[in-house]
Amino acid sequence: MKKRIVTTFAAGILAGIGLMSAAGFSYAALTKIDVSVKPISFMMDGKEVQPSDREQQYFNGKNYVPASFIHQNTTYVPLRFISEKLGYQVGYDAKNGIISLGEQNMTEKEWTFDVIYPSDGAQPVISPRIQQWFDDHKNQEFTGSIWDEDGIYAAVARGQKPNGGYGVEVVGVTERANKVVVKVKYKDPEPGKMYTQVITHPSTLIKVPRTDKEIRFEIVKE
Repeated sequence: MKKRIVTTFAAGILAGIGLMSAAGFSYAALTKIDVSVKPISFMMDGKEVQPSDREQQYFNGKNYVPASFIHQNTTYVPLRFISEKLGYQVGYDAKNGIISLGEQNMTEKEWTFDVIYPSDGAQPVISPRIQQWFDDHKNQEFTGSIWDEDGIYAAVARGQKPNGGYGVEVVGVTERANKVVVKVKYKDPEPGKMYTQVITHPSTLIKVPRTDKEIRFEIVKE
């Protein structure tokens, strides 16, 4: 894949909109530099993580910006994205031009969430893209999330089951220092109880606010 050359990237906006960081970055606020944008993958603990829902883009809270670029053989990436994935909190003092890092000591925060499926009878209002994504996964064993303009959608599916005794429910969503945890409760057939013998595909779809933290799933035991 050819490198794409960007010739008028203003270095002075990096800290303000993306908190991009690398050793030796000391250009004046209005210096223009030539950079090349080359796709890279981010791996943490052997698992690939995505900067956002857009390929090779990072969402900084207001705009999508390049997830990385190369200048003079040095690769620059969003400091906030990397640091928060590692459990650090990033602060930016725009007036004095100071970026600070510190351990995140936030307490767990419970989020409200909307249950899209199963619905309470009303037809859920979601984009065709989200509906297609959910339809593609709801009949197999699956946990995953996808971004949309109005939030992040998280789905849990248990695959094909032989009767109506199986179910799945999201019982809570918790924000932690470097991730958001979707807590899931499974329902299994009770011993000795009769169930309708029909093929089912237990699944659920919820919506939570947008965040750049990783969405993870935890099974809650009784």
